[in-house]
Amino acid sequence: MKRRILSCLLALALLCALAPFAAIQARAADPTGKCGANLTWSFDAKTGKLTITGKGDMYDWDNENPVPWSDYLEAIKTVSLPTGLTGIGDGAFSGCVKLTKAAIPKGVVKIGYNAFAGCTALKAVTIPNGVTGIGSSAFWKCTALTSVTVPEGVTCIEAGCFHYCSSLTSVVLPDSLTEIGYEAFADCTALRDVTLPAHLKTIGEHAFASCRSLVEITLPDGLEGLRNYSFYGCSGLRKITIPGTVDTVWEGAFKDCSGLTSVTIREGVTMIEPFAFLNCGKLAWALIPASVENLIWNPIGFVYDQETYSQTVIPGFKIYGFAGTNAESYAKTNGIPFCPIDPASGFGDVSTSAYYYQPMLWAVENGITNGTSEVTFSPNGECTRGQVVTFLWRANGSPAPVSTSCPFTDVKKGAYYYDAMLWAVGKGITTGTSATTFGPGSECTRAQIVTFLWRAAGCPEPKSMDNPFTDVKSTASYFKAVRWAVEKGITTGATSTTFAPNKICTRAQVVTFLWRSRAGK
Repeated sequence: MKRRILSCLLALALLCALAPFAAIQARAADPTGKCGANLTWSFDAKTGKLTITGKGDMYDWDNENPVPWSDYLEAIKTVSLPTGLTGIGDGAFSGCVKLTKAAIPKGVVKIGYNAFAGCTALKAVTIPNGVTGIGSSAFWKCTALTSVTVPEGVTCIEAGCFHYCSSLTSVVLPDSLTEIGYEAFADCTALRDVTLPAHLKTIGEHAFASCRSLVEITLPDGLEGLRNYSFYGCSGLRKITIPGTVDTVWEGAFKDCSGLTSVTIREGVTMIEPFAFLNCGKLAWALIPASVENLIWNPIGFVYDQETYSQTVIPGFKIYGFAGTNAESYAKTNGIPFCPIDPASGFGDVSTSAYYYQPMLWAVENGITNGTSEVTFSPNGECTRGQVVTFLWRANGSPAPVSTSCPFTDVKKGAYYYDAMLWAVGKGITTGTSATTFGPGSECTRAQIVTFLWRAAGCPEPKSMDNPFTDVKSTASYFKAVRWAVEKGITTGATSTTFAPNKICTRAQVVTFLWRSRAGK
Protein backbone atom coordinates (compact mmCIF):
# COMPACT_ATOMS: atom_id res chain seq x y z
CA MET A 1 0.00 0.00 0.00
CA LYS A 2 2.77 2.39 1.00
CA ARG A 3 4.65 1.54 -2.19
CA ARG A 4 1.52 2.34 -4.28
CA ILE A 5 1.08 5.70 -2.54
CA LEU A 6 4.76 6.51 -3.13
CA SER A 7 4.41 5.66 -6.83
CA CYS A 8 1.42 7.92 -7.14
CA LEU A 9 3.27 10.78 -5.49
CA LEU A 10 6.25 10.35 -7.83
CA ALA A 11 3.95 10.30 -10.85
CA LEU A 12 2.23 13.48 -9.65
CA ALA A 13 5.56 15.18 -9.11
CA LEU A 14 6.67 14.23 -12.64
CA LEU A 15 3.47 15.63 -14.13
CA CYS A 16 3.98 18.88 -12.22
CA ALA A 17 7.56 19.10 -13.49
CA LEU A 18 6.51 18.47 -17.10
CA ALA A 19 3.55 20.88 -16.99
CA PRO A 20 5.53 24.11 -17.70
CA PHE A 21 7.42 22.36 -20.52
CA ALA A 22 4.16 21.17 -22.01
CA ALA A 23 2.76 24.71 -21.76
CA ILE A 24 5.84 26.09 -23.53
CA GLN A 25 5.51 23.44 -26.23
CA ALA A 26 1.85 24.26 -26.67
CA ARG A 27 2.54 27.99 -26.76
CA ALA A 28 5.42 27.53 -29.23
CA ALA A 29 3.22 25.40 -31.44
CA ASP A 30 0.78 28.26 -31.97
CA PRO A 31 2.73 31.60 -31.75
CA THR A 32 0.22 33.67 -33.68
CA GLY A 33 -2.72 35.99 -33.18
CA LYS A 34 -4.19 39.42 -33.78
CA CYS A 35 -2.22 42.65 -33.21
CA GLY A 36 -4.59 45.13 -34.85
CA ALA A 37 -8.11 45.33 -36.21
CA ASN A 38 -6.79 44.07 -39.54
CA LEU A 39 -3.34 42.82 -38.51
CA THR A 40 -2.05 39.43 -37.44
CA TRP A 41 1.28 38.24 -36.16
CA SER A 42 3.28 35.04 -36.14
CA PHE A 43 6.63 34.07 -34.68
CA ASP A 44 9.11 31.48 -36.01
CA ALA A 45 11.10 30.21 -33.04
CA LYS A 46 13.72 28.57 -35.27
CA THR A 47 14.68 31.78 -37.12
CA GLY A 48 13.68 34.30 -34.47
CA LYS A 49 11.53 36.13 -37.02
CA LEU A 50 8.39 38.01 -36.04
CA THR A 51 6.08 38.58 -39.02
CA ILE A 52 3.22 41.09 -39.08
CA THR A 53 0.67 40.83 -41.91
CA GLY A 54 -2.35 42.86 -42.90
CA LYS A 55 -3.21 46.57 -43.04
CA GLY A 56 -3.84 49.48 -40.71
CA ASP A 57 -2.66 50.45 -37.23
CA MET A 58 -1.31 48.14 -34.56
CA TYR A 59 -2.94 48.10 -31.17
CA ASP A 60 -1.20 49.99 -28.35
CA TRP A 61 0.31 48.08 -25.43
CA ASP A 62 1.73 48.86 -22.00
CA ASN A 63 2.85 47.06 -18.82
CA GLU A 64 -0.69 46.21 -17.82
CA ASN A 65 -1.62 45.15 -21.33
CA PRO A 66 1.57 43.57 -22.77
CA VAL A 67 2.19 42.79 -26.44
CA PRO A 68 0.90 39.35 -27.47
CA TRP A 69 4.45 38.24 -28.34
CA SER A 70 5.78 39.24 -24.92
CA ASP A 71 6.90 35.65 -24.23
CA TYR A 72 9.27 35.85 -27.22
CA LEU A 73 10.73 39.35 -26.75
CA GLU A 74 14.21 38.12 -25.95
CA ALA A 75 14.16 35.67 -28.89
CA ILE A 76 13.06 38.07 -31.64
CA LYS A 77 15.96 38.74 -34.04
CA THR A 78 14.17 40.17 -37.07
CA VAL A 79 10.83 41.83 -37.72
CA SER A 80 8.92 41.81 -41.01
CA LEU A 81 6.39 44.62 -41.35
CA PRO A 82 3.77 44.76 -44.15
CA THR A 83 3.47 47.54 -46.71
CA GLY A 84 -0.08 48.17 -45.56
CA LEU A 85 0.99 49.07 -42.03
CA THR A 86 0.05 52.62 -41.01
CA GLY A 87 0.93 52.78 -37.33
CA ILE A 88 3.39 51.03 -34.98
CA GLY A 89 1.72 50.68 -31.60
CA ASP A 90 2.93 51.86 -28.21
CA GLY A 91 5.45 49.41 -26.77
CA ALA A 92 5.30 47.21 -29.88
CA PHE A 93 8.91 46.02 -29.85
CA SER A 94 10.07 47.33 -26.50
CA GLY A 95 12.61 44.99 -24.96
CA CYS A 96 13.51 43.08 -28.15
CA VAL A 97 17.15 42.93 -27.08
CA LYS A 98 18.30 40.81 -30.05
CA LEU A 99 16.66 42.93 -32.75
CA THR A 100 19.49 44.44 -34.85
CA LYS A 101 17.63 46.37 -37.54
CA ALA A 102 14.16 47.62 -38.30
CA ALA A 103 12.92 48.55 -41.79
CA ILE A 104 9.76 50.57 -41.30
CA PRO A 105 7.72 50.44 -44.52
CA LYS A 106 6.38 53.41 -46.45
CA GLY A 107 2.84 54.18 -45.40
CA VAL A 108 3.58 54.23 -41.69
CA VAL A 109 2.44 57.56 -40.25
CA LYS A 110 2.95 57.01 -36.52
CA ILE A 111 5.62 55.33 -34.39
CA GLY A 112 4.18 54.89 -30.93
CA TYR A 113 5.39 55.56 -27.41
CA ASN A 114 8.19 53.17 -26.34
CA ALA A 115 7.88 51.42 -29.71
CA PHE A 116 11.54 50.30 -29.83
CA ALA A 117 12.59 51.20 -26.28
CA GLY A 118 15.33 49.04 -24.85
CA CYS A 119 16.24 47.44 -28.19
CA THR A 120 19.88 47.47 -27.16
CA ALA A 121 21.14 45.61 -30.26
CA LEU A 122 19.33 47.86 -32.76
CA LYS A 123 22.05 49.34 -35.00
CA ALA A 124 19.98 50.65 -37.91
CA VAL A 125 16.46 51.93 -38.33
CA THR A 126 14.83 53.42 -41.41
CA ILE A 127 12.14 56.01 -40.70
CA PRO A 128 10.35 56.59 -44.02
CA ASN A 129 8.95 59.79 -45.43
CA GLY A 130 5.34 60.11 -44.37
CA VAL A 131 5.95 59.51 -40.67
CA THR A 132 4.66 62.60 -38.86
CA GLY A 133 4.61 61.36 -35.28
CA ILE A 134 7.33 59.64 -33.24
CA GLY A 135 6.18 58.94 -29.70
CA SER A 136 7.93 59.65 -26.43
CA SER A 137 10.80 57.27 -25.64
CA ALA A 138 10.28 55.55 -29.01
CA PHE A 139 13.99 54.70 -29.25
CA TRP A 140 14.89 55.05 -25.57
CA LYS A 141 18.09 53.22 -24.66
CA CYS A 142 18.77 51.88 -28.15
CA THR A 143 22.43 51.86 -27.15
CA ALA A 144 23.76 50.39 -30.43
CA LEU A 145 22.01 52.88 -32.75
CA THR A 146 24.63 55.01 -34.56
CA SER A 147 22.71 57.35 -36.88
CA VAL A 148 19.17 58.53 -37.47
CA THR A 149 17.42 60.58 -40.15
CA VAL A 150 14.12 62.06 -39.06
CA PRO A 151 11.86 62.61 -42.11
CA GLU A 152 10.24 65.82 -43.28
CA GLY A 153 6.82 66.30 -41.72
CA VAL A 154 7.82 65.53 -38.14
CA THR A 155 7.31 68.69 -36.08
CA CYS A 156 8.35 67.47 -32.64
CA ILE A 157 10.96 65.11 -31.25
CA GLU A 158 9.01 63.93 -28.21
CA ALA A 159 10.29 63.53 -24.66
CA GLY A 160 13.04 60.94 -24.26
CA CYS A 161 12.75 59.85 -27.89
CA PHE A 162 16.48 59.05 -28.23
CA HIS A 163 17.43 59.25 -24.56
CA TYR A 164 20.42 57.07 -23.67
CA CYS A 165 21.25 56.24 -27.29
CA SER A 166 24.90 56.25 -26.25
CA SER A 167 26.34 55.16 -29.64
CA LEU A 168 24.39 57.73 -31.66
CA THR A 169 26.93 59.93 -33.48
CA SER A 170 24.82 61.82 -36.03
CA VAL A 171 21.22 62.96 -36.37
CA VAL A 172 19.59 64.58 -39.41
CA LEU A 173 16.61 66.71 -38.44
CA PRO A 174 13.91 67.94 -40.89
CA ASP A 175 13.10 71.55 -41.75
CA SER A 176 9.58 70.94 -40.44
CA LEU A 177 10.83 70.44 -36.87
CA THR A 178 9.70 73.13 -34.42
CA GLU A 179 10.27 71.49 -31.04
CA ILE A 180 12.78 69.20 -29.37
CA GLY A 181 11.25 67.82 -26.19
CA TYR A 182 12.37 66.97 -22.68
CA GLU A 183 15.47 64.70 -22.64
CA ALA A 184 14.98 64.00 -26.35
CA PHE A 185 18.74 63.43 -26.91
CA ALA A 186 19.93 63.40 -23.29
CA ASP A 187 22.92 61.16 -22.54
CA CYS A 188 23.67 60.60 -26.23
CA THR A 189 27.31 60.74 -25.19
CA ALA A 190 28.73 60.03 -28.68
CA LEU A 191 26.56 62.57 -30.52
CA ARG A 192 28.77 65.03 -32.40
CA ASP A 193 26.92 65.87 -35.62
CA VAL A 194 23.53 67.58 -35.47
CA THR A 195 22.23 70.62 -37.34
CA LEU A 196 19.27 72.38 -35.82
CA PRO A 197 16.71 73.38 -38.50
CA ALA A 198 15.82 77.01 -39.18
CA HIS A 199 12.20 76.66 -38.05
CA LEU A 200 13.03 75.26 -34.61
CA LYS A 201 11.28 77.24 -31.87
CA THR A 202 11.83 75.34 -28.63
CA ILE A 203 14.59 73.25 -27.10
CA GLY A 204 13.19 71.51 -24.05
CA GLU A 205 14.56 70.77 -20.60
CA HIS A 206 17.62 68.50 -20.64
CA ALA A 207 17.14 68.05 -24.40
CA PHE A 208 20.87 67.59 -25.06
CA ALA A 209 22.06 67.13 -21.48
CA SER A 210 25.37 65.25 -21.17
CA CYS A 211 25.99 65.12 -24.93
CA ARG A 212 29.67 65.54 -24.15
CA SER A 213 30.95 64.80 -27.69
CA LEU A 214 28.99 67.72 -29.12
CA VAL A 215 31.69 70.27 -30.04
CA GLU A 216 29.69 72.77 -32.06
CA ILE A 217 26.04 73.60 -32.43
CA THR A 218 24.34 76.61 -34.00
CA LEU A 219 21.16 77.85 -32.39
CA PRO A 220 18.96 79.09 -35.26
CA ASP A 221 17.73 82.66 -35.54
CA GLY A 222 14.07 82.46 -34.61
CA LEU A 223 14.57 80.09 -31.67
CA GLU A 224 12.33 81.23 -28.83
CA GLY A 225 12.62 78.73 -25.99
CA LEU A 226 15.88 77.57 -24.41
CA ARG A 227 14.69 75.63 -21.37
CA ASN A 228 16.25 74.54 -18.09
CA TYR A 229 19.45 72.50 -18.38
CA SER A 230 18.93 72.06 -22.13
CA PHE A 231 22.69 71.67 -22.79
CA TYR A 232 23.76 70.81 -19.25
CA GLY A 233 27.03 68.85 -19.13
CA CYS A 234 27.91 69.29 -22.82
CA SER A 235 31.58 69.44 -21.92
CA GLY A 236 32.76 69.36 -25.54
CA LEU A 237 31.04 72.60 -26.60
CA ARG A 238 33.57 75.35 -27.40
CA LYS A 239 31.42 78.40 -28.14
CA ILE A 240 27.77 79.32 -28.27
CA THR A 241 25.71 82.18 -29.67
CA ILE A 242 22.26 82.86 -28.22
CA PRO A 243 19.96 84.47 -30.84
CA GLY A 244 18.02 87.58 -29.89
CA THR A 245 14.69 85.81 -30.36
CA VAL A 246 15.36 83.87 -27.15
CA ASP A 247 13.85 86.03 -24.42
CA THR A 248 15.29 84.08 -21.50
CA VAL A 249 18.27 81.76 -21.06
CA TRP A 250 16.73 79.47 -18.46
CA GLU A 251 18.29 78.04 -15.32
CA GLY A 252 21.29 75.79 -15.85
CA ALA A 253 20.97 75.89 -19.65
CA PHE A 254 24.74 75.50 -20.15
CA LYS A 255 25.79 74.47 -16.65
CA ASP A 256 28.90 72.28 -16.51
CA CYS A 257 29.84 72.96 -20.14
CA SER A 258 33.43 72.80 -18.99
CA GLY A 259 34.98 73.26 -22.46
CA LEU A 260 33.05 76.43 -23.31
CA THR A 261 35.41 79.33 -24.09
CA SER A 262 33.10 82.09 -25.35
CA VAL A 263 29.45 83.12 -25.15
CA THR A 264 27.76 85.62 -27.46
CA ILE A 265 24.32 86.82 -26.45
CA ARG A 266 22.47 88.78 -29.11
CA GLU A 267 20.39 91.91 -28.63
CA GLY A 268 16.85 90.90 -27.68
CA VAL A 269 17.64 88.51 -24.83
CA THR A 270 16.32 90.06 -21.61
CA MET A 271 17.11 87.58 -18.84
CA ILE A 272 19.83 85.10 -17.87
CA GLU A 273 18.66 82.84 -15.06
CA PRO A 274 20.61 81.26 -12.16
CA PHE A 275 23.42 78.81 -12.95
CA ALA A 276 22.87 79.28 -16.70
CA PHE A 277 26.64 79.10 -17.30
CA LEU A 278 27.87 77.84 -13.92
CA ASN A 279 31.08 75.75 -13.95
CA CYS A 280 32.07 76.74 -17.48
CA GLY A 281 35.62 76.96 -16.15
CA LYS A 282 37.37 77.71 -19.47
CA LEU A 283 35.11 80.62 -20.33
CA ALA A 284 37.31 83.51 -21.48
CA TRP A 285 34.64 86.06 -22.30
CA ALA A 286 30.97 86.73 -22.78
CA LEU A 287 29.20 89.38 -24.84
CA ILE A 288 26.14 90.69 -23.00
CA PRO A 289 23.91 93.13 -24.93
CA ALA A 290 22.09 96.19 -23.64
CA SER A 291 18.74 94.36 -23.80
CA VAL A 292 19.63 92.08 -20.86
CA GLU A 293 17.69 93.48 -17.89
CA ASN A 294 18.25 90.70 -15.36
CA LEU A 295 21.28 88.57 -14.52
CA ILE A 296 20.00 86.50 -11.62
CA TRP A 297 22.20 84.86 -8.98
CA ASN A 298 25.53 85.11 -10.80
CA PRO A 299 24.46 83.17 -13.89
CA ILE A 300 27.73 83.61 -15.81
CA GLY A 301 31.44 83.81 -15.05
CA PHE A 302 31.48 81.61 -11.95
CA VAL A 303 32.53 78.13 -10.86
CA TYR A 304 31.32 76.37 -7.75
CA ASP A 305 33.99 75.79 -5.12
CA GLN A 306 33.15 72.56 -3.31
CA GLU A 307 35.64 73.27 -0.52
CA THR A 308 34.08 76.58 0.49
CA TYR A 309 30.58 75.82 -0.82
CA SER A 310 30.66 79.11 -2.69
CA GLN A 311 30.98 80.50 -6.20
CA THR A 312 34.21 82.09 -7.40
CA VAL A 313 34.92 84.11 -10.53
CA ILE A 314 36.61 82.24 -13.41
CA PRO A 315 40.25 83.43 -13.64
CA GLY A 316 40.79 85.71 -16.66
CA PHE A 317 37.08 85.91 -17.51
CA LYS A 318 35.93 89.19 -19.14
CA ILE A 319 32.56 90.68 -19.97
CA TYR A 320 32.10 92.69 -23.16
CA GLY A 321 29.18 95.06 -23.39
CA PHE A 322 28.08 98.64 -23.84
CA ALA A 323 28.99 101.22 -21.22
CA GLY A 324 26.22 102.11 -18.81
CA THR A 325 24.27 98.86 -19.24
CA ASN A 326 23.45 96.05 -16.81
CA ALA A 327 26.42 94.14 -18.23
CA GLU A 328 28.77 96.78 -16.83
CA SER A 329 26.97 96.89 -13.48
CA TYR A 330 27.07 93.10 -13.18
CA ALA A 331 30.79 93.01 -14.01
CA LYS A 332 31.68 95.72 -11.47
CA THR A 333 29.51 94.20 -8.73
CA ASN A 334 31.25 90.85 -9.09
CA GLY A 335 34.80 92.09 -9.71
CA ILE A 336 34.84 90.93 -13.32
CA PRO A 337 36.86 92.96 -15.88
CA PHE A 338 34.54 94.90 -18.18
CA CYS A 339 35.49 95.77 -21.77
CA PRO A 340 33.29 98.49 -23.28
CA ILE A 341 32.37 97.88 -26.90
CA ASP A 342 32.97 100.49 -29.56
CA PRO A 343 29.51 101.03 -31.09
CA ALA A 344 30.90 101.66 -34.58
CA SER A 345 32.99 98.52 -34.92
CA GLY A 346 31.48 96.20 -32.32
CA PHE A 347 34.93 95.44 -30.88
CA GLY A 348 36.01 95.83 -27.31
CA ASP A 349 39.77 95.96 -27.85
CA VAL A 350 40.11 98.98 -30.15
CA SER A 351 40.63 102.64 -29.31
CA THR A 352 38.84 105.34 -31.27
CA SER A 353 41.97 107.47 -31.01
CA ALA A 354 44.34 104.80 -32.33
CA TYR A 355 46.17 105.34 -35.64
CA TYR A 356 44.56 102.17 -37.03
CA TYR A 357 40.95 103.00 -36.06
CA GLN A 358 39.73 104.36 -39.41
CA PRO A 359 41.68 101.76 -41.42
CA MET A 360 40.15 99.03 -39.23
CA LEU A 361 36.61 100.32 -39.85
CA TRP A 362 37.34 100.50 -43.58
CA ALA A 363 38.73 96.97 -43.66
CA VAL A 364 35.78 95.48 -41.78
CA GLU A 365 33.13 97.42 -43.75
CA ASN A 366 34.68 96.30 -47.03
CA GLY A 367 35.01 92.65 -46.06
CA ILE A 368 38.81 92.70 -46.14
CA THR A 369 38.97 91.18 -42.67
CA ASN A 370 36.66 90.36 -39.80
CA GLY A 371 37.57 90.36 -36.16
CA THR A 372 39.43 87.53 -34.52
CA SER A 373 36.26 86.87 -32.51
CA GLU A 374 32.81 88.33 -32.08
CA VAL A 375 34.20 91.07 -29.82
CA THR A 376 37.90 91.40 -30.66
CA PHE A 377 39.88 92.76 -33.57
CA SER A 378 43.27 91.91 -32.01
CA PRO A 379 45.13 94.93 -33.44
CA ASN A 380 48.44 93.71 -32.03
CA GLY A 381 48.04 90.18 -33.34
CA GLU A 382 50.77 89.09 -35.73
CA CYS A 383 49.84 88.48 -39.37
CA THR A 384 50.84 85.45 -41.41
CA ARG A 385 51.69 85.41 -45.11
CA GLY A 386 48.42 83.59 -45.80
CA GLN A 387 46.44 86.32 -44.05
CA VAL A 388 48.28 89.20 -45.72
CA VAL A 389 47.83 87.94 -49.30
CA THR A 390 44.16 87.33 -48.48
CA PHE A 391 43.72 90.88 -47.19
CA LEU A 392 45.47 92.25 -50.28
CA TRP A 393 43.40 90.05 -52.60
CA ARG A 394 40.13 91.16 -51.00
CA ALA A 395 41.21 94.81 -51.14
CA ASN A 396 41.62 94.34 -54.90
CA GLY A 397 38.12 92.93 -55.31
CA SER A 398 38.87 89.20 -54.87
CA PRO A 399 39.70 88.65 -58.57
CA ALA A 400 39.76 85.14 -60.03
CA PRO A 401 43.32 83.84 -60.41
CA VAL A 402 44.70 83.44 -63.93
CA SER A 403 46.04 79.95 -63.20
CA THR A 404 44.58 77.22 -61.02
CA SER A 405 47.86 75.29 -60.87
CA CYS A 406 49.42 75.38 -57.39
CA PRO A 407 53.21 74.97 -57.27
CA PHE A 408 53.40 74.74 -53.47
CA THR A 409 53.34 71.56 -51.42
CA ASP A 410 52.35 73.36 -48.22
CA VAL A 411 49.12 74.83 -49.60
CA LYS A 412 45.97 72.70 -49.61
CA LYS A 413 43.12 73.32 -52.00
CA GLY A 414 40.19 74.71 -50.09
CA ALA A 415 42.31 76.76 -47.69
CA TYR A 416 40.86 80.22 -47.09
CA TYR A 417 43.93 81.81 -48.71
CA TYR A 418 44.11 79.40 -51.69
CA ASP A 419 42.66 81.68 -54.40
CA ALA A 420 44.43 84.70 -52.91
CA MET A 421 47.75 82.87 -53.09
CA LEU A 422 47.18 81.82 -56.73
CA TRP A 423 46.25 85.40 -57.63
CA ALA A 424 49.30 86.84 -55.84
CA VAL A 425 51.68 84.38 -57.52
CA GLY A 426 50.06 84.97 -60.92
CA LYS A 427 50.46 88.73 -60.50
CA GLY A 428 54.10 88.39 -59.45
CA ILE A 429 53.33 89.80 -56.00
CA THR A 430 55.09 86.88 -54.35
CA THR A 431 56.98 83.81 -55.50
CA GLY A 432 56.75 81.95 -52.20
CA THR A 433 59.41 81.23 -49.61
CA SER A 434 60.94 78.70 -52.04
CA ALA A 435 60.14 77.12 -55.40
CA THR A 436 57.90 74.54 -53.68
CA THR A 437 56.71 76.27 -50.49
CA PHE A 438 54.59 79.31 -49.81
CA GLY A 439 54.89 79.42 -46.01
CA PRO A 440 51.24 80.42 -45.38
CA GLY A 441 51.64 80.13 -41.62
CA SER A 442 54.90 82.07 -41.48
CA GLU A 443 54.77 85.57 -40.01
CA CYS A 444 54.81 88.40 -42.53
CA THR A 445 57.45 91.07 -41.98
CA ARG A 446 57.19 94.80 -42.59
CA ALA A 447 59.57 94.45 -45.55
CA GLN A 448 57.38 91.75 -47.08
CA ILE A 449 54.11 93.68 -46.77
CA VAL A 450 55.47 96.86 -48.42
CA THR A 451 57.01 94.66 -51.14
CA PHE A 452 53.64 92.99 -51.76
CA LEU A 453 51.96 96.40 -52.00
CA TRP A 454 54.67 97.78 -54.28
CA ARG A 455 54.41 94.81 -56.66
CA ALA A 456 50.61 94.96 -56.61
CA ALA A 457 50.95 98.60 -57.73
CA GLY A 458 53.12 97.57 -60.67
CA CYS A 459 56.59 98.11 -59.13
CA PRO A 460 56.68 101.89 -59.69
CA GLU A 461 60.05 103.63 -59.49
CA PRO A 462 60.42 105.82 -56.40
CA LYS A 463 60.97 109.51 -57.09
CA SER A 464 64.04 109.63 -54.87
CA MET A 465 66.67 107.13 -53.80
CA ASP A 466 67.48 109.03 -50.61
CA ASN A 467 67.49 106.59 -47.75
CA PRO A 468 66.64 107.85 -44.25
CA PHE A 469 66.76 104.38 -42.68
CA THR A 470 69.96 102.98 -41.24
CA ASP A 471 68.58 99.43 -41.22
CA VAL A 472 67.65 99.34 -44.93
CA LYS A 473 70.53 98.72 -47.32
CA SER A 474 70.32 100.09 -50.86
CA THR A 475 71.10 96.58 -52.12
CA ALA A 476 68.14 94.99 -50.31
CA SER A 477 65.44 93.41 -52.44
CA TYR A 478 62.84 95.56 -50.70
CA PHE A 479 64.74 98.89 -50.94
CA LYS A 480 62.64 100.40 -53.74
CA ALA A 481 59.45 99.14 -52.12
CA VAL A 482 60.35 100.91 -48.87
CA ARG A 483 61.20 104.16 -50.65
CA TRP A 484 57.95 104.02 -52.64
CA ALA A 485 55.90 103.27 -49.50
CA VAL A 486 57.42 106.24 -47.66
CA GLU A 487 56.79 108.58 -50.61
CA LYS A 488 53.16 107.40 -50.85
CA GLY A 489 52.67 107.99 -47.12
CA ILE A 490 51.91 104.30 -46.56
CA THR A 491 54.46 104.23 -43.73
CA THR A 492 56.92 106.57 -42.12
CA GLY A 493 59.03 103.79 -40.66
CA ALA A 494 59.35 102.47 -37.13
CA THR A 495 61.25 105.65 -36.18
CA SER A 496 62.65 108.58 -38.15
CA THR A 497 65.84 106.60 -38.83
CA THR A 498 64.72 102.95 -38.76
CA PHE A 499 62.25 100.94 -40.78
CA ALA A 500 62.48 97.62 -38.83
CA PRO A 501 62.19 95.52 -42.02
CA ASN A 502 62.32 92.18 -40.20
CA LYS A 503 59.78 93.04 -37.54
CA ILE A 504 56.54 91.06 -37.77
CA CYS A 505 53.61 93.05 -39.11
CA THR A 506 50.58 93.37 -36.85
CA ARG A 507 46.95 93.30 -37.96
CA ALA A 508 46.70 97.02 -37.18
CA GLN A 509 49.72 97.79 -39.37
CA VAL A 510 48.56 95.64 -42.28
CA VAL A 511 45.09 97.21 -42.51
CA THR A 512 46.64 100.66 -42.12
CA PHE A 513 49.14 100.06 -44.94
CA LEU A 514 46.32 98.73 -47.13
CA TRP A 515 44.01 101.63 -46.30
CA ARG A 516 46.68 104.21 -47.07
CA SER A 517 47.61 102.51 -50.34
CA ARG A 518 44.02 101.98 -51.48
CA ALA A 519 42.34 105.09 -50.08
CA GLY A 520 45.16 107.44 -51.03
CA LYS A 521 45.73 108.50 -47.45
